[in-house]
Amino acid sequence: MTRFLTILVMSIGFLLTGCATHEKYYEAVKSVEEAKANAQAAQATAIMKLAGDGDAQAKGMALMFFAMQGAKAGGNQTVMAPPVDPVLEWVRVLAGPVTNLWGIVENNRTQRHASDNSVALQQINMGTLGNVANTAITQPPVVIGPTEGFGTLYPTN
Repeated sequence: MTRFLTILVMSIGFLLTGCATHEKYYEAVKSVEEAKANAQAAQATAIMKLAGDGDAQAKGMALMFFAMQGAKAGGNQTVMAPPVDPVLEWVRVLAGPVTNLWGIVENNRTQRHASDNSVALQQINMGTLGNVANTAITQPPVVIGPTEGFGTLYPTN
């Protein structure tokens, strides 16, 4: 019963920590990406306006700018660190030692049970051998009939 309760409590704890949401984190990521998109759109509009008003050299520079922006588009993303959940950190810290301790306790129980079974089996075997020895050695033989010329028989209890 205690194992069931332990597993139930641990399952509920893992379920609660796993289902926790971090709305502020996702809102921050969304706002950062929106700001970056707005800045890039404003920059592109300004470059296009300069290229439209300028000569061929300005148009070439605008074209080169957009080509270089496209080349670095894959590495231009900002990666925000996910939020740190203190409950998950404690679970991460305690999971290994608690699991090891539980394994040690269960191994100890198993070994004690095996030892108790071994002792009980030896006691049963020794008791059986002792009964056979006591029956054969301590009881005198039963003599049937006249003692001359006849053998003796041992009782079969």
